Amino acid sequence: FLISALAAVIPISIGGLGTRELAFIYGATYFKLDQELAVMMSLLYYCTCAVVSLAGVYFVFKNKEFKTIESTVREPEM
Repeated sequence: FLISALAAVIPISIGGLGTRELAFIYGATYFKLDQELAVMMSLLYYCTCAVVSLAGVYFVFKNKEFKTIESTVREPEM
């Protein structure tokens, strides 16, 4: 899993999709596991991360409590 996370960082695909699965295939071959199951686990991980990340969109656009401090601090008048 660690190697697949490192492979996903390489900027040759969008979000590491494809490189992570390739790492899982090689890992499954090395550990003599089912390759299809390994790729399915990788895709489920990718989809789970995407859904959880999309849930944060609410806090970026709708929630007023998470505004930056700079927007609430006034500059001193001279």
